[in-house]
Formats: sequence, C-alpha cells, structure tokens
Amino acid sequence: MQIPAAGAYAFKSDGPRAELWIAGQHVKLDGSAPVTLPAGPAPLRLYVKNTEGQPAANPRLILRWQAPGAAAFAELPAAAFSHTAADEARTKLYADWIPLVNPTTPIYNRRQFEVTLPRAGFWELVGPRGDWVRVWQVWMDGHPLYYRQGRGIPETRLGLFSEERAIRYLPAGKHVITLYTPGGDPWYWDDTMDKDLPNWTLGMAQLTAGSPEAGLTVTPLRDDLVLRRGEALTWRLEQITGKPLGYRVDLRRQREGDAPIWSQRVVLPANAHALADVSYPCPEEGAYEWLVKDDRGNVVDGPWAFVVVDPTPLPILRWAAKTARERRAH
Repeated sequence: MQIPAAGAYAFKSDGPRAELWIAGQHVKLDGSAPVTLPAGPAPLRLYVKNTEGQPAANPRLILRWQAPGAAAFAELPAAAFSHTAADEARTKLYADWIPLVNPTTPIYNRRQFEVTLPRAGFWELVGPRGDWVRVWQVWMDGHPLYYRQGRGIPETRLGLFSEERAIRYLPAGKHVITLYTPGGDPWYWDDTMDKDLPNWTLGMAQLTAGSPEAGLTVTPLRDDLVLRRGEALTWRLEQITGKPLGYRVDLRRQREGDAPIWSQRVVLPANAHALADVSYPCPEEGAYEWLVKDDRGNVVDGPWAFVVVDPTPLPILRWAAKTARERRAH
C-alpha cells in the first residue's frame, strides 16, 4: 500500500468482521485509534471473516481511511494498492480447509465427525455460529474443546476470533470431533439438526506463521477447573513465532478487583511450535480468574475462571462425637 504522506491515519470498515495490519501495526477498524505511518510503500495484511454462516458466502468489505488533514473518511483509492506474485501466494493461507461432513449419531443429541489431518501443526476448528445457536459443547478426541452459549452479545464485540473457534496443536492423522447439547433437547436435534448442518461453516484449517494470531493458544492441562488446595493448575502456551515472544500469566481473585495476586512471565522461543508450561500451586481455596498478557500489556487470553476447594474435613464437635445413647442420657 502506498502511503502518500507521513502522518496519523485512522481506518474504518463496513461489512463483516475484519483485522488489519499496516507496516506491522495492528490497526483498529472503528476509527478510534489512528496509527502513525511513514510515507512510501507499506506492507498491508487484511483478514476478513465470513459472517454469513454459510460455506459458499462471498464476504464483501469496504475499507475507509482518514488521511492527515482530511475532514472525513474516504474509501481507499485503488491506485494506492499493488501486489507481487509473492503477495498473491500469501493469500492462500487457508487453502488447507477441511470441511466436517457425514456425521454419525452415537446418541440422539450428538453428532460425531471424523477428520484426517495431512500434517501436524496448529489447526483451527470453526464451529456452529449464529444468534439462534443455543448451547453447544464441542469435544475433540475425548476431551472438551470449547463451550458455546448465546449470550445476547453483538458479534462485533466478540472480535474476529470469538468463541465459535478453537486452535490446538494437533498431530497428523485421524481425530474425532463431537458436537452435542448438554441439556439433550431431542426435539431440536431430531427435527432441525440434520437440516441445518449443511448450512454451517464447519471445518478445520491449518494456520501458518502469517496467520493473524500466529496460532497462539493457551490450554489448561486438565478437563475440569475445580482443584483441591495444593493441587497445581498448569497452563500450556503454544504458538508459531519467528522471534522470541514474552507473555505474563496474571491471577486474581474473583470480585476482588483487577490487581493480580500472582504473576509469572514466560518467553516462547522462535519456533514453528514454541511451547512453554506455567503452573500455579493453588495454596488457598477460593474463586479465581486468570488472563494472559503480551509484553505490551494487551490481554491475549482470558479472563477464565477456576475454583480451588479445601477437602480437609472439619473437626468433629465434641458433642456431635457422642453416641446417640450418650446424647439421650445427656
């Protein structure tokens, strides 16, 4: 993209959800945070998410900018853009899209898919979406992957990468994905599930180093988040990165302010599969939240909640320890 003059530029978009990077800077698309750009050519990356909920939908997005000294936003001129063959090749990030099709029905309120991944790497699973989608749980290979419940929150507030997707580092080979409603609503599933499935964007795509979030994923290494006091909770941070990246895991008590009670910084090395584990010893019972921030202070994961309980039995009162006969005599 050709920047005509050095200065601060603001950007807005009309259409589906999108993410924009210019000259390596992540740009807000609501016009609220101008970015300072030098004059001359600047690399541009634009990611648009299909929000139509249908595999064949063709998303259309209009991008506008407010140049230095301009009174209003205007559409970006086509003459400002150019691309090379290498640029065009990079538009094939999501070529390895594998749709989830032909589900089986092991139990009436479940649909089970099998997918064979051609290679190991960071894979994104895109699940059912839409305002009318109620409660879903998605499991992969026998473990819970994510939970989706409609909360009346506008899609735009969830950002480009919302709870309808999950990223995991997966080995090559066969994987089993299961969708089900925990409430087991037989009417919904029996009467509409099979009719609606073909209209959803449901499948997997491999992420590369050029993907918007570079495959960052933070996973607690257990299926439930209720721990005994003294039992450690471990998080695994994984990412594709061409340079070392620092993150900080912050822990805070629920409903007691935002100040962290525990923090630990970790650095992911430059690697196609950078990995680091962080553990918290859970010394006290209570309700907690964790979140992960990058070195610039931006929240990149969370907040998510967990609970620590103390299973130590309470001491038995002296009176309660007496036998029934002794209590009657008393």
